[in-house]
Amino acid sequence: MNTIIRITLLFFVFSQQLIAQQNKFSKIYNDKNKLIEEGNITNGKMVGAWKFYDDSLSFLVKIETYKDDYLDGSYIKFNSNGVVICSGYYSIKAKKNYKKYVKDLDCYAFSTEALPVGNWFYYDNDGKLIRCEIYSSKGKLKRIEKF
Repeated sequence: MNTIIRITLLFFVFSQQLIAQQNKFSKIYNDKNKLIEEGNITNGKMVGAWKFYDDSLSFLVKIETYKDDYLDGSYIKFNSNGVVICSGYYSIKAKKNYKKYVKDLDCYAFSTEALPVGNWFYYDNDGKLIRCEIYSSKGKLKRIEKF
């Protein structure tokens, strides 16, 4: 019976260590030791809500949602006073693939970018709604409404 308990305990400890290696909260600092990004990494990929900070004044600039390293979900941008100035939603299902020449490496880089979908709201610095952009589920701008 003691052997079964030890094996069970050993398995539990090992599985918890494995989970801790696969899922971790990451904080990234600039060369002046100021926090510039923070969020979850699972299996080496950005997942969930990530916060990005101004690298000199350290205020929250935006919150982006990721899935397997791709921007996919809600997006909120703030001004330096913490007022929301833009909010919307990105979808990796509505994506744009492109290639770009990287001169320093003398090669092409291929990338995939999520596109905006649904309603995107833009606000002035006081938080008053000034514009709404409406995108299709494929990321194409359908119309703009100004307030």
